[in-house]
Amino acid sequence: MAKKKHTPRRPNPAAEQQEAEKLAGSVTVIPAEPEKDAGLSEPDNAETTVSETEDGQEPAAETPAENQDAAQENAASAEKSAEEEYNFQSLLRDLKKIRGKVQTAAEKYELPNLLLTRFIAVYFILSGFWILYLKSKQSLRAIDGWREFVGAVSGKGMLICSLIFLVASFFTFSCLSSMLPKKKRIVDQAAAIVSVLFFDIALLWRVNNFFLTTAVAFVSLVFVYHAIVKLPDRKAFERIPRVACFAVVMTAGVLVTVFVASGSVYKHKIFGTACHDFGLFVQMFHSLAKNLTAVTTCERDHALSHFYIHSSFIYYLLVPVYKMFPKDETLLISQAVLAMSGFIPMYLIAKNHKFKGASLIFISFMYIFSIAVVSPCFYDFHENAFLPPLLMWLFYAVDRKNMILMWIMAFLVCMVKEDAPLYTVCIGLYMFFEMKGDKKRWHGLLMTVITGAYMTFITAWLTQNGDGATMTSTRFGILMINYDAGLKDVVKNVILDPGYFFSLLVHEETLNFFLKLMLPLLFIPFMTKKIHRFWLMMPMLIMNLTIGAGYGYAASVDFQYIFGPICLLLYMVIVNLEDFDAEKKHDLAIVLGSAAIVFFVGLPLHHLDAKENFEASRDGFTAVEECLDRLPEDARICATPFLLAHCADREEVYLFDGLDTNMADESRTEDLILEPERYDYYVFGPDSDVGLFSAPVLERMGWKYVDGVDHRIAVYQSPDYQG
Repeated sequence: MAKKKHTPRRPNPAAEQQEAEKLAGSVTVIPAEPEKDAGLSEPDNAETTVSETEDGQEPAAETPAENQDAAQENAASAEKSAEEEYNFQSLLRDLKKIRGKVQTAAEKYELPNLLLTRFIAVYFILSGFWILYLKSKQSLRAIDGWREFVGAVSGKGMLICSLIFLVASFFTFSCLSSMLPKKKRIVDQAAAIVSVLFFDIALLWRVNNFFLTTAVAFVSLVFVYHAIVKLPDRKAFERIPRVACFAVVMTAGVLVTVFVASGSVYKHKIFGTACHDFGLFVQMFHSLAKNLTAVTTCERDHALSHFYIHSSFIYYLLVPVYKMFPKDETLLISQAVLAMSGFIPMYLIAKNHKFKGASLIFISFMYIFSIAVVSPCFYDFHENAFLPPLLMWLFYAVDRKNMILMWIMAFLVCMVKEDAPLYTVCIGLYMFFEMKGDKKRWHGLLMTVITGAYMTFITAWLTQNGDGATMTSTRFGILMINYDAGLKDVVKNVILDPGYFFSLLVHEETLNFFLKLMLPLLFIPFMTKKIHRFWLMMPMLIMNLTIGAGYGYAASVDFQYIFGPICLLLYMVIVNLEDFDAEKKHDLAIVLGSAAIVFFVGLPLHHLDAKENFEASRDGFTAVEECLDRLPEDARICATPFLLAHCADREEVYLFDGLDTNMADESRTEDLILEPERYDYYVFGPDSDVGLFSAPVLERMGWKYVDGVDHRIAVYQSPDYQG
């Protein structure tokens, strides 16, 4: 039987791949078993691979060595592909892991959510530090000498220190924040608020520049508000215990009171107080303490009770204090305590309106650091200082609907001055419209009627029996046709010509005053839809803007006429904030307190200069005081304004100024002093205009120079004095 021809099998890729994998693991070659025909077999250890070529010829058979090389190449190629695929996938996995870690770290350290807040905290701490450091070490100022200041800060050493501080502080705040639960992470926000205020204090310390202060306040309050809205939960600030809140408020109130009292006392010590309005009150309290008559001679140049000029019977409450401490400084310290003590009812009112924690503290700061409460205390002494505590306690009584306390406070307010009932009239009208549906609202209307009637009566009495006409014409003369007609003429003219009245409200001086008053309050008194609340704004419109158009002292936060109106505006802020939602109410309270601090530092804080001036010339000021103390107590003294305030604790003391001479008469043929026979002593500064004019005249008339201090004070005695 003939043999069947063998046909070689075609290459099998799968088998080759399997073979390659085996070769990759071992160099031993295991030949594939050839196909067998029935009854035939080929020799062992022989493998023949045949493939047809295009010519139909069979190629030469491959050797086992060549098969091994090819398999190794295929294995290496497969291994390389697998390795490349692993590295790319690993990179993706690593990137995902890194991103996850970054997100976890960002969440842990509150980035980028608190990135700006944290930067504000560290940046303003550093900036404030450089301002203080360069001012104390090199006398460089950040504004007046800004070129030198920038040059110093950008120096290599300071620049490196700044960068290290920024990085270290940023890292520290990040770590502190990460240690707290998410809802209690307030470190950055609190640090940002404190650092901004620290920077403001460093920059504005005693500058007494309203426009600079306003500019700094605008920017700073934006950052403060940004920090507040970044709080995760307002309750974190609200949870401050009430005891701690009261302690903080009391501490701040006491410190500011001490500042005001000491500043006004040192102003007096450097002879910064005058006859009007301090010497006359020293003489008045000397009279009150002696016989309760309140008689002065220096106020109107003759003996007259002060109560014929102003119906300020409230002064009797201060007489026991003066009798215990019969010194000039007692009045100034009492004024500071009276004016500043209004922060206590302010705190209670705010607490009654549900302010808590930080918002309670800062809304109290709005009063404590108010320039309209602090600044007037430095202008001598006035009965208006009684208004802040009395009005704030009156508002507290209205809030608590305590009618007994309300009537007591209303009575005391009316005793302050003849125009003080204006406040109770407006508060009564506010109370009547605010308490809708409450029977106690009629107390407000009754208070308006009764105190309004008293105001009409007392002003008429002063006009007929005292010096009321002069005071009314001085204050309201711009609204009067007949200066002797009194307040009735003022009311009639306003009603008949309201256009003229409106024209008086805004002038250059009154606009400046209005901005100083409203900017620290963020204009919140105007933010209400309840029109009856604007009754509380009427005293400011009348006492300050209207009167201020013709009497400049009234349109200034530095004089006593703002003591009353500011209390009504502060109360308006509190009740208007009630119309905001809880978060806005909380946030704005902190911003308002911050604004008060900024304006306090930038404006009235410059009164610290008085103490420095006194210490610089202590011996000279002390010598003048001793000279005045040597004046006989029973002598009739005629002294220039700033010296009179230091020797007014006597029965007869008179003001000596240019009106007591003919120095203003250019046609005079001889220098004269008018009515010298009225006095036993003339006291004046030898280098002043009045002193240079009067000394030769007195010597020509036989008066003797008996005491004095070179270039500071000269005392001349009458030749007829027998004391």
